[in-house]
Amino acid sequence: MPKVGVPFLDTEVDTDQPGESAQNLGLATVGVMLFLAVMGAGTWLYNKAKETAGVEQGTGIPVAGE
Repeated sequence: MPKVGVPFLDTEVDTDQPGESAQNLGLATVGVMLFLAVMGAGTWLYNKAKETAGVEQGTGIPVAGE
């Protein structure tokens, strides 16, 4: 039976063992979600600390429309 690759999650879905493949796909998806959650929390914490410290918010990067 063929194996279907999922390149974004760096895993394969094996049609011979669908239960194991579903578990691997689910765990890979959960891993990506946890990574994004940690990155989002880190960004929020960084911005909150900058706001609390009163550090200048400007980055000097030109933004369209401003």
